[in-house]
Amino acid sequence: MGQNDHRFLGVLENFLSVVEEGFSVPFSRFKLVNAITILEVADQLDIHVPDEFVQAQTIQEQLRTRVRDAQQQAEELRRNAREQAERRAQGHPIVENTRLQIREREAELEHQLNYQLTEAARDIQQRLEEIRALLTRHRDIAQGALDVLGRPVR
Repeated sequence: MGQNDHRFLGVLENFLSVVEEGFSVPFSRFKLVNAITILEVADQLDIHVPDEFVQAQTIQEQLRTRVRDAQQQAEELRRNAREQAERRAQGHPIVENTRLQIREREAELEHQLNYQLTEAARDIQQRLEEIRALLTRHRDIAQGALDVLGRPVR
């Protein structure tokens, strides 16, 4: 154990004693402590952090940087591979044939959809005409009944 380690442990013990000597809050597990004293002790803890902790933090940050760099490189490789595959596929007979088939199928589906929409519109139009005819017939029947009763239709 180095000298800094002993100082760190001494400051840590001081920190614990400040907390233990704090005023207990009734009906709770809380203690009131002097904030200035706690901050001073925290500063001392920061000053006397063992070298191993500092080295571990440095290593951890280096590892984070390496992982982040590796992730960026992997993403770049994926992007390049995708672009290269697309370039190679472009103009290839199988790809072009598939694209042609897709366009033909899209045109066929569009034609079918237009046909179905036209038929649906005709069907709706026919039903509207039937409804109008029924309404006219019912109005005429009602008018006839009212004529018999001597009242005008509204």
